[in-house]
Amino acid sequence: LYEPTPDAVAVRTYLHAGYVPSPLTGFEGVSKIPPGGWLTVEDGVIREGRFWLPRFRSDGPSRTEAEHVDHLRQLIEAAISSHLDADVPVGLFISGGLDSSTIALSAAGLHPQRLKSYSIVFPEDPGADESRFSRLIAGRIGSDHHEIEFRLDDLPGILSKVARAVEEPSLRSPWVLDHLLAKHASTGVKAVLTGEGADELFGGYPWLRNRPYSVGESFNGFFPRRLAGSLATRLRDYRARRGFRALAAPDRRALDLEWYRHLSPALTDDCLSPDFTSIEPNLDLLLPAPEILASCSDRLQRRLAIELWGRLPDGILMPSDKVSMTHSLELRMPFLDHPIVDYALGLPSKLKIKRRSEKHILKLASGVPQEIVTRQKFGLRYGSVIGPVFARMARDTILDARDLCPYIQRDTVETGLAKDGVSHWVLIHLVMLQCWWGECMKSEAVRV
Repeated sequence: LYEPTPDAVAVRTYLHAGYVPSPLTGFEGVSKIPPGGWLTVEDGVIREGRFWLPRFRSDGPSRTEAEHVDHLRQLIEAAISSHLDADVPVGLFISGGLDSSTIALSAAGLHPQRLKSYSIVFPEDPGADESRFSRLIAGRIGSDHHEIEFRLDDLPGILSKVARAVEEPSLRSPWVLDHLLAKHASTGVKAVLTGEGADELFGGYPWLRNRPYSVGESFNGFFPRRLAGSLATRLRDYRARRGFRALAAPDRRALDLEWYRHLSPALTDDCLSPDFTSIEPNLDLLLPAPEILASCSDRLQRRLAIELWGRLPDGILMPSDKVSMTHSLELRMPFLDHPIVDYALGLPSKLKIKRRSEKHILKLASGVPQEIVTRQKFGLRYGSVIGPVFARMARDTILDARDLCPYIQRDTVETGLAKDGVSHWVLIHLVMLQCWWGECMKSEAVRV
């Protein structure tokens, strides 16, 4: 009989990064195998180690931009062809973004039969709805396209299912959408191709160019750190606070950790019980191995190393895999094939972000319609749309909880909700923490 015991260090680290890094889990005494790691058990002896570490390089073959485009197209086509090779029906997740559209167009040209495709639509939030782009791609490839609606009333029920499936608090993966897509797709196919990994490899996130943080990073050491730290706690604008926290960072390690931060120390201390605030997070686990960081030759590579080695495997791939496998659906990710990863690690940064355009070389190699190449990333708007829902959920799951997670400071949440003084972003973290606590600590189903 295993009686689940929470790992307080893991929970505290989750509040810093938005996920639980390997080898931590949400459970004390239970560990994950780290990215690129292996473990064997033979005659009762446990051995473990690493078989791979990503290293950036600058010794690749000299190519023109056009030659890079042709080479990347060949790598993408080969990877997609291998992932379409299956003895079960394979489908597509299409968001209408560059990555999934690139895969969809190539897969349709390689597969002899009509493919099934799936996308999410947001009827309650037209500003985040991407259906016009996903329909454009589905029409271009002639797929059997299925649209799944996401409605805010579905969120409370989905969170509990996701918390049980992932088994640790996590906010970095789009797990709500993964759950809906996997649930519906599993009735028609047994595997789907998705676009995960392209952003981390080719520089696809807008925050990689985060200007306030970059300014703070550039002038770190030239501005009084104590003054910067004081301003970071007083300013209302989140981006400005982040920039001043970067200015206040005492060293390179602290700067890298600031890049990861989800909640400021003041916010977490205010919303957590006094006993828990004395527990330190294990922040070293959030940073890549020294060999990885030593291979970085510029600022973009260092940021991508942090994304690629930490958030991608532990914050995105692991939760997405668990959620999809709950519905017996396999996710296949062509961009993470070894040849593409190896190529991207040797690709000059100037071909990843060029003239403030993310994923420059991938856009040239994609072959997708121009309206998708030039579109902005969409996403659910936490403040105006999702935030109020989490405020209601905070009242239901935290203030009215019969088994409240002991790490959460209930009085602070109650006072903040009454005065509208707790940020929606804080509430999202705490609601997810409470859902995990209720599903994985207090549920009889987890005692095995």
